[in-house]
Amino acid sequence: QSTGFVSMDDVLVSSGILGAPAIYQCRAMTDDGNIIVGQSGNPNGGGWAGFIFEFDTDGSWDDVGHAMAGTNGEPSLQGSGPLLPFAQVSISLSNALPSANAFLIIGLSALNAPFKSGVLVASPDMIIGPLGTDATGSLDLSSFWPSDVPSAFVTYFQYWIPDAGGPMGFAASNGLTATTP
Repeated sequence: QSTGFVSMDDVLVSSGILGAPAIYQCRAMTDDGNIIVGQSGNPNGGGWAGFIFEFDTDGSWDDVGHAMAGTNGEPSLQGSGPLLPFAQVSISLSNALPSANAFLIIGLSALNAPFKSGVLVASPDMIIGPLGTDATGSLDLSSFWPSDVPSAFVTYFQYWIPDAGGPMGFAASNGLTATTP
């Protein structure tokens, strides 16, 4: 815990917050420093305003849509784990065709192009497969997040599965992004 005036200009600017008032009074802070509660004011007048500031320390996994249904409906792709150097991360495919081949598309940018009556979300910078789904149509992969990935970097993921029940013989998972903190 801290009381008194604390200059947070460098912290806020490094977090992408520009033009914030010049005086900050910290009233409470979590032990890890990731959440700060206080008030801010403008030294030239204009009064004080309360704030709660939370740092994004793990990054985010986000569903960007565009799943294309196959035999079992729309395959679902989810990600988990902090997007920090050497942290364990996982991506999980579910609701795909059981005991089928699946191809993981990994992109360093979004493509969002029409493909096989669906949308190819990830630029196909890397294609991993064929990988096999299990008897329930699931596939789990785990690895360690690489080091030296810049802050706010977005990586795109999507599975494509040959599936006679889908348009043009394919099903696709939703696109998934991983954004580093």
